[in-house]
Amino acid sequence: MFRREGECDAAKPTACWGTVRFLSVESSSLLRNNHPPAGVKIGEKQAHFPDFAQLGEIVRLSLNFLQAERHDPYGGSCRFDLQGQRRAIIISVRYFKSRYFLVYYRSNHKNGEMCMCGFCGFTGQVENRDQVLKEMAAVITHRGPDSEGYYLDDGVAMAFRRLSIIDLESGSQPIYNEDKSLVLMFNGEIYNYRDLRRKLLDAGHSFYTETDSEVLVHGFEEWGEDLLPKLRGMFAFAIWNPGDQSLFIARDYFGIKPMHYTVLPDGELLYASEIKSILQHPGFVKEFNPAALDNYLSFQYSLPKETFFKNVFCLPPAHFLRFQKGKVTELRYWEPVFHPEEEMTLEEAVDAVDRVFTDSVEAHRISDVEVGCFLSGGVDSSFVASYFGGQKAFTVGFDNGSHYNESAYAAELAKEVGIDHYTHLITEEEYWEALPKVQYHLDQPLADPSCIALYFVSKLAAEHVKVVLSGEGADELFGGYRIYHEPTSLARYQKLPRWLRKAAARLVSALPFDFKGKSFLTRGSKTLEERFIGNAYMFTQKEKD
Repeated sequence: MFRREGECDAAKPTACWGTVRFLSVESSSLLRNNHPPAGVKIGEKQAHFPDFAQLGEIVRLSLNFLQAERHDPYGGSCRFDLQGQRRAIIISVRYFKSRYFLVYYRSNHKNGEMCMCGFCGFTGQVENRDQVLKEMAAVITHRGPDSEGYYLDDGVAMAFRRLSIIDLESGSQPIYNEDKSLVLMFNGEIYNYRDLRRKLLDAGHSFYTETDSEVLVHGFEEWGEDLLPKLRGMFAFAIWNPGDQSLFIARDYFGIKPMHYTVLPDGELLYASEIKSILQHPGFVKEFNPAALDNYLSFQYSLPKETFFKNVFCLPPAHFLRFQKGKVTELRYWEPVFHPEEEMTLEEAVDAVDRVFTDSVEAHRISDVEVGCFLSGGVDSSFVASYFGGQKAFTVGFDNGSHYNESAYAAELAKEVGIDHYTHLITEEEYWEALPKVQYHLDQPLADPSCIALYFVSKLAAEHVKVVLSGEGADELFGGYRIYHEPTSLARYQKLPRWLRKAAARLVSALPFDFKGKSFLTRGSKTLEERFIGNAYMFTQKEKD
């Protein structure tokens, strides 16, 4: 009924490792809105292709056949458009009794590692400069296994590791403007890059890639630091200007993408996505930062800008840094401002949230690779999954009882919305075995066991997709935690004199047993600020001393 074309063998796995799938698809389904695959999977085969060039030749021959037989529903395109995302390559199509039989290739990421892009660099000179830069980049290979890029001149050394998501073929970094007077390295995604690209083209700029990265270098050339409020996305990027020997580094609004830096004793700047790259530079001396430990024992993490490494700082969210002639200037470019619409009805609010949420999910799905989603039993990720419209969701739980395993709830939702669901139960042995690796990737201590679960769900997802959507911040935005209800629940009690409430709190705190209402009396004696800080407070100052 169909035959497999271009099946290849290779001596060893390569970047072209992927899955070949065979689908039987009705022709009406195939042609509808250019979205194939309402079809029946009739087989699949893992395959190694020696290189993308050979795979491209297979595609070309298949397309020639389709065009010759007038059975080419894609007008010569070599990629599927699966719900708006170019992420699979047709290898062969056969037509038989009103049905198309498709053989298509989809890339799988290797080894199930957690990945993203990353970059690092330094100003000034150092012995064995090229080798130092490569060693700094090597320790963040896990962030970008697809390719690497370097830029060096007399003033700066820059390195980049790439995970390919948009414009897979020509999006390698560094990225330049038209006359190469600006040099960009970038980690993240710009969701409104197409709109910005159109504006920049209208302003006379020329583009040589289809990446979201290139809008940053042209946008900076056009608008300078005023580019930043125009961006919609998650990002950290560095732009070097060889003409005036200045370095501009910026971080996204909420600090999703990491960025660290230090000023060396000789006045030069050293920066990186991860601290481990900074440690490779011979001019940096590792010293413990006791101020970070003090914060950690109180809040379970080190408070920005401080890190556990003395004189290494994280660039705060919504800030940019400019370095020139040994001077660091750091400024904030955005902060959230709330304008409550108190006249809005509940129905209007629900409709507004629905519109914004749908738009956000659609923006986050812009990619040239397959996108999946994390799915727990909670409201936030379930909400994302219900809007997702993708094909794969990923869930993990702990193998020690239903209290720590929400995979059954996640499976029920996945079935309801019609997405493939992948799960993994983390055993006790896996948990302890993963701790050193997780800590290595964190760079600093974090007393939150959920990071272990995040590692395992990322590892599971990376076996199938390169990009995932996740629900984060719902409790903060929509008041999900109990503390956000306390101004209402404690309102009447807090009308009592504070001295009386504090006396009651001291009395019940001294009791050696718990009872219903003990927490109410204790928290009711505190101000809002004290309650909020105390929500994550681990050790008092007296205990730390």
